Amino acid sequence: MSIFIGFLLPIFLVAIYVFFKFSWSKESKDESGKQIVMKAAENAIPIFPIGWLLMEYYHRYIQEISLQLYRDYMGILVCITFIVIGFSIVVLKQKRKQNNSTG
Repeated sequence: MSIFIGFLLPIFLVAIYVFFKFSWSKESKDESGKQIVMKAAENAIPIFPIGWLLMEYYHRYIQEISLQLYRDYMGILVCITFIVIGFSIVVLKQKRKQNNSTG
């Protein structure tokens, strides 16, 4: 499990950096910036509840999960959620730049 967390942590930190850098920039204050943040959140919102429900069903019907493992999975779900938000912002910004340059 620690190998998986060790792999996710650097990606998570980059995604958090991207998220906060974009959120605090002037670019995020205009209408298209707000749409980028909303679309990124829309892409990431289903990850946490779906992952939590799958973990809960596994715990109830297949095999009990220890509290330590439960906390590790919750941390992984939070990391994955922020990774998707960060990388969605990067992709959506690139698409917006391409649309502005061609249109």
